[in-house]
Amino acid sequence: MIYAENIFICLAAPLLVSLPFLRGTSRFFIWHFTMGMAVCLICAYFNSFFTALGGHDNLDAVIIVAPIVEEIGKFLPLLYITVLFAPNHRRMMDSAMAIGTGFATFENVCYLTLVDTGDLMGMVLRGLTVGAMHIGRTAFMGASLSYSRRENWPKFTAIFGVISIAIVYHAVYNLLVSFPGPARWAGYIVPLLFALWLKMFPLRLTADEAQPA
Repeated sequence: MIYAENIFICLAAPLLVSLPFLRGTSRFFIWHFTMGMAVCLICAYFNSFFTALGGHDNLDAVIIVAPIVEEIGKFLPLLYITVLFAPNHRRMMDSAMAIGTGFATFENVCYLTLVDTGDLMGMVLRGLTVGAMHIGRTAFMGASLSYSRRENWPKFTAIFGVISIAIVYHAVYNLLVSFPGPARWAGYIVPLLFALWLKMFPLRLTADEAQPA
């Protein structure tokens, strides 16, 4: 048993204390990073609730429950930001990646309290792949919301499609890394390749979108 709330407080408190002393992009990133950690904590509650409600074992919870809860959980703050603030594309992507980074960081820290941390290579792979997975998918959802807004968004079909793709991607990753051998290595490689693709082929911005919101 871990006390995720205590872990969250220990991580979030110094970040929140720093906010009054920061300006511009630094404050923006810290705020959204902390938001991502909070989303991860809330999703943990819902994961436990739905796992107990459905009588799922650990594997079913990882493959069925967690992808649905966590992808919807990360999507909701992006939806809130889009509807309320209507950020430009660059600012929306920054929000999405900061939230994804916070989510992955908090998940990794909690994971460290449950496993043997002596396996350095395992920890490196876990940190890189979970980070690439959450950041990549959250960036994908943020980009999709940004593009959809240009076409008289919100549209239910766009929302459903984006979340569905993210959930399937998450479920496949969790399934692959749940078993040792080639399947696990394939699960590690896919998020890293997707992150590399995002870096090598960045989304194009128009001149007005490139300006800060």
